[in-house]
Amino acid sequence: SGIISRHQGSYNFHLHAALAAEDKRLVGGHLLKGEVNVTNEIVLLENRTKVVRRLEEDTALMGLFLE
Repeated sequence: SGIISRHQGSYNFHLHAALAAEDKRLVGGHLLKGEVNVTNEIVLLENRTKVVRRLEEDTALMGLFLE
């Protein structure tokens, strides 16, 4: 899951993954980089909802907001 967005002409990726470790444990979290050795499944769905990032005063983080 995650978001692929465009801001000022550049694409931004915020991706999550659930992956199997060699010992068959589930490992999940933010996907920063990866390499596929056997197979993977990727589903992309287009959504035209406008989403903007702006500073959240309570957390001082850049949050996602629907407009």
